[in-house]
Amino acid sequence: MSKKREIRDALRREARGVPASEVAPYYERLCRSLAAEGRRDEALLAFTMAREAEPDPDMDRLHGVFLEFTPVGLVAPGTLRDHVRLMAGRLRPEEAHGRYQEILDASFAAGRIPDEQLLAYAVRLGKAAGAAKHDVQDALVAKLLRAGLMPDASHGLWHTAHDPLVRATCADPELLDLLIGAEPTGERRPALVGETRRSWLSVLASARAGVRVPATWFFTVARACDPGILQTLAGQAVGLFAEVGHGVGDDPALPYPARPFLVGGRPPVSDWYRRDDAVRAVAAELEAAGPGVREAFKPVVEELAGGMRADAGATFRRFYGEPAVWDVLRELVGEWRAEAASGSVPEMAHALHRLAALAEGGFGEGVEIADPVEALLRTLRGGIRAELAHPMEPTRSQSKYPYLWHRRTVLQHGDWLTVDVPGAGATVYGPDGSREEKSFPSGMPWYDGGSSYVSRYERGRWQTYRVVGRGGEVLLSLDPETCSLVPRSPSCSEVVFPGAGAPSRVEYARGVLRVTAPDGTVTERLAFEPTQSLFGGGALPVLPPAWWPLMGPADPGGSAVLRSLDRAGAARLLDAALVNDAPALAGVSDPLLRDGIAHVADQAAWCVRNAVRLRDALGVAQPDEIPRLVRTRPGLPAGPQVRDVAAIRRLAGVLEEAAASGEPGTRRLDRVEALFPVPPNDVVWVAFWALGYRALQALHAWEPDGRPGRLPSNVLAWANTPWGDGSGRWRLLSLTKVAGDARGSNGEVWRTPDGALVALNRYPRGDDRRLYGVEFSPDAAFGPPPDIPGLRNETEGFVQGWGGADRIAEANRLLAERGPAPMEPSWARELAERTGMPRAWAARVCYDFVDLAKVPERFRYLFAGEWPGRGNRVPQWKLLAVRDRLVPDDPSEIWEGRLDLDRAAALYLELIAGTDGPSAGS
Repeated sequence: MSKKREIRDALRREARGVPASEVAPYYERLCRSLAAEGRRDEALLAFTMAREAEPDPDMDRLHGVFLEFTPVGLVAPGTLRDHVRLMAGRLRPEEAHGRYQEILDASFAAGRIPDEQLLAYAVRLGKAAGAAKHDVQDALVAKLLRAGLMPDASHGLWHTAHDPLVRATCADPELLDLLIGAEPTGERRPALVGETRRSWLSVLASARAGVRVPATWFFTVARACDPGILQTLAGQAVGLFAEVGHGVGDDPALPYPARPFLVGGRPPVSDWYRRDDAVRAVAAELEAAGPGVREAFKPVVEELAGGMRADAGATFRRFYGEPAVWDVLRELVGEWRAEAASGSVPEMAHALHRLAALAEGGFGEGVEIADPVEALLRTLRGGIRAELAHPMEPTRSQSKYPYLWHRRTVLQHGDWLTVDVPGAGATVYGPDGSREEKSFPSGMPWYDGGSSYVSRYERGRWQTYRVVGRGGEVLLSLDPETCSLVPRSPSCSEVVFPGAGAPSRVEYARGVLRVTAPDGTVTERLAFEPTQSLFGGGALPVLPPAWWPLMGPADPGGSAVLRSLDRAGAARLLDAALVNDAPALAGVSDPLLRDGIAHVADQAAWCVRNAVRLRDALGVAQPDEIPRLVRTRPGLPAGPQVRDVAAIRRLAGVLEEAAASGEPGTRRLDRVEALFPVPPNDVVWVAFWALGYRALQALHAWEPDGRPGRLPSNVLAWANTPWGDGSGRWRLLSLTKVAGDARGSNGEVWRTPDGALVALNRYPRGDDRRLYGVEFSPDAAFGPPPDIPGLRNETEGFVQGWGGADRIAEANRLLAERGPAPMEPSWARELAERTGMPRAWAARVCYDFVDLAKVPERFRYLFAGEWPGRGNRVPQWKLLAVRDRLVPDDPSEIWEGRLDLDRAAALYLELIAGTDGPSAGS
């Protein structure tokens, strides 16, 4: 028999003979006497039995009983809960709510919390009485704070009171001060003591209590705290952490710029460079601020110039109108010009495409460009990062989506390097080659040989927390001597590459780590920040300068090959990179070094392409040494799409060679070359039906002031290649991989009955099964689409449409001289009459798929009608192909108000007549 049962039996025996109507008062008197004797458990049970003996109590008398016994702690939580239910069922809602509040007030006055569920009971009674839930909760927690009872609260009450405490203390600073002093002491269950303290600190963080506590509070009370909570509280504090100035740019532990460029305390709007008012606001900020703000603005302009596209001219004109902005750009241009002439592949790659964008915007001038072959030779002979053995192993992604970004933090303090993968722990590397896996909370982890730290950088202030462990938990503490400590390592060091006769200088400044060879050639120009975004599973982070001397050789034999490289070898590497082959050198065995060499060769090829682009924009003749594969024709500047010229020419050449192989007239399919090396991030735009369509977008413009005075870059790029020659020898098919994803067939070249075909992955960064099939027929005679093993053809194919280098060059010249050509409403009416298509369709064929708000009133009626129709089975691209045929062979006719309606109507009748019309969104 349990002890509780024994006490119950004893109490019942004592009540024998007491009249039934007096049993409850008897137990109440017994409760008082037992409590006076210190027999608390028996007293609690006596009060509970009193309530059981009174099934139909007098509610007024009962209220007095609870007012007496609850404040002295003689009412068990279950008994109080039953009383709440009784009041809810027997009393008016307002009276029940009021009486419960009286019981709580009496208990609070006596310094006692009757039950950890008191908020739930109060809300239940209050809602019935018409009181708002939040009002009831907030009033109760305010009473608890003012009564000084929250330190005695259990974990359950702290948990349920979190949101009410936050609301109440945010509204009343006095209550917030009381909450700060309410460190929990009342939880008696050892397993919940830590959770209760965490709940208290969590409320403080949510109430922004960090702004009201002194620094000493963090160093004493808040020690060994949950990482997220402590970082939140510390981030609210004023003057707790040292401020880092604007101009810091040589500390590899700090991001660059140390403080971001702000306009009126906020980052500029994302499209600020497209808006006159935003550019003026930026200029005003630069004029009013000091040199540190100007320094912070430079990376903004660098990034913008590096990604500039067709609107470059309008952007640079806005900059030119604001001297404060233009001066920054002009200073950067001076740096880029020096880099273009430096004879360093990384520096040239950084500068040339920015200078090209500037020139295409109409703000270019003569630039000296170093010989890319000589630059490649000097860069590889000087020493590259891949020659040194990185302490980390590359993680080759096994994902279906290997082309993903991931983040790593890299911090060095003294001789200790810490590399963190967020969410996956961190590795600490020692100077003796040791490595140790450690657990860190989120942030920027680092190690000083004795203690582990996590740092954060917010609003120009560096925060450092010491990592402490307790019971298997990873917690943080703030120490006065280390709370603003920045991990220290030199920003400059020297490293001797394998086989080199003298050391190279490794130096960090302004967000860039440069490696400079003994002859002055910059062999590496690497973006560096303590937190790095890496692309691809095999990417390795860039390490701080001071760690480079500690890295040994990765492939001594491969390094010896680089030290002895001659100009002919460098030229072969560049030629391979220009056609997307994998550049390779005999004698190099380490795969990472091979990748590194290929990367530098690819950078050199990028320099060649952008040098072509820059000279085209400046109207400067291309030098004789520019390879034929990337050389553009006069009047056909490819702009940013210059990269596609060599790729398309190479693909076209492979197909022409494949078509010429084998026996004439053979019907046998034979795979000629497998896995043609088309880089996954460099797949060309393939649309044989769209050159004329894209050209018309510029030749006919509803808003000509917002467009450049030339054809789109992809049209001009294709005009430099066989795919844009308009000969009808090329056909586009849509293929689907029968099993597996498209990567398994990407680049396969096949002999076909009519010539040869190459399969190109349409979505190289995913597991899509769709591919392009580009087919070549030497005599422009195409039969039914060929059957390719493992691939299914989805369309009848589309033969190359409008094009021709001379024709496109003439259209581009006329557009530059005359501007967009006028349009006539009669075109749509005539095309609709000839073909029977709805007039709304004809309008979209003739004038493009445009926003009707941009269309002049005299054209707008042509677009009236149902569009697109529901259930239509014709792909929209077929209508675009019809639009492609509108471009006349003589582009000058466009300015005379004539289009080739005959050819467009004939194609419409061939492709679309007899179907249900264009398909929405297809």
